[in-house]
Amino acid sequence: MPNNSILLIDDDSLFREAVQMMLEAVGFDVVTAINGKEGVELFETHDVKMVITDILMPEKDGLEVIQELRRKKAIYQFSQFQVVLLI
Repeated sequence: MPNNSILLIDDDSLFREAVQMMLEAVGFDVVTAINGKEGVELFETHDVKMVITDILMPEKDGLEVIQELRRKKAIYQFSQFQVVLLI
């Protein structure tokens, strides 16, 4: 079975829930985080193939999240993942 998991990181709960519902409706497994810090923590415990993140968030912004995830990928040899930035 192919991995179709997505990590969705956004502090706007209405937007996050709407995107989650749309992605799940077309067959994706979606893990959500309310900020960048939580997103990084979830990335470490879930095998996701795509990260969708807002740029402006509390705790850790989207660019910081991407930099940290790429470092973790290199150090811990996580599988490949794609990134989508939300502006």
